[in-house]
Amino acid sequence: MILLYSCFDKPFEKDKFDSYLKQVPEWCRQKSLLFKRWQDRHTYLFGKLLLQRGLDLLKITDTSLLDYKIDIHGKPSFNKNLNFNISHSNNYVACVIDPKSIVGIDIEYIKTDINIFDFQQAFSKNEFQNILSAASPIEKLYTLWTIKESIIKADGRGINVIHLLDENNNDNGYLTLEDKKWFFSTFSIEDHIKVALASDVSISSVTRKKIVFD
Repeated sequence: MILLYSCFDKPFEKDKFDSYLKQVPEWCRQKSLLFKRWQDRHTYLFGKLLLQRGLDLLKITDTSLLDYKIDIHGKPSFNKNLNFNISHSNNYVACVIDPKSIVGIDIEYIKTDINIFDFQQAFSKNEFQNILSAASPIEKLYTLWTIKESIIKADGRGINVIHLLDENNNDNGYLTLEDKKWFFSTFSIEDHIKVALASDVSISSVTRKKIVFD
């Protein structure tokens, strides 16, 4: 399993951005230009370029962005048995790829000025109590939320199934969704960026690499 990520402090000059646009298929170029915020244009485009970079690192030559498709639930995939997922938050974007398991990723930029009680309905009573009793409640909130999101993204059916997650095995490194185990791993790629990975098999190792586009 490999995890590639990148971040942008400011927008690229038009000529530079256009040069990257030329590296992706037409559908990707058109979709990227629909976003109004430069951060969204950049994270969308460079998320796809991270995916292509991951294919190159894995030496997968028979699959490219031309094979990219989206299923009826909105989950992106390739025509072949190669699993990936992309997530972005603020001006960060990350992509996870694994040829051997179904994967999901969620990254979140940690905001310290939030009201924890605004998110109470997103968690069970026990989960929210664990958040409130944690040494760092905000960090605990983000940890639990990214775990849920990564599993939902790996499952692929959308946020409407989040209430079906059984959190009883959280301490064992997996959650159950309709009798299916989803294993997870959480960490930070930067001080303020929380990451959760989900997989249908136990996550033994993750190769992380920051990609700098310049």
